[in-house]
Amino acid sequence: MRWSICWGTYSILGQPPNSVSLVEAKFNIFQDDNFEQQKDCIAVSVQKYLAARDVEAARRVVSRCYDDYDRISCRYWREKWLSTLTAPLEMLRRQGVRIRIRDGN
Repeated sequence: MRWSICWGTYSILGQPPNSVSLVEAKFNIFQDDNFEQQKDCIAVSVQKYLAARDVEAARRVVSRCYDDYDRISCRYWREKWLSTLTAPLEMLRRQGVRIRIRDGN
């Protein structure tokens, strides 16, 4: 549905895109849907580890996710995925665990 609205708006405002543009638009929507489904998974996992008093496992999850997300080549998606680590980092800070990451968190 979102794709249809975007496509309609784009069609009205400009010339029709080539097939590569259509594939890119569909891929972006797919990535956005994937993000929406998975954005809270890390926070839930960290919360479960902390509830089980396994602080080291929670720290490892956040560290590994940060390393993976920081390697995403597209700046938009990298920043979007890194933003999902805010809540887990805060949960770990409340437990007295500090994780050093490049942006100062």
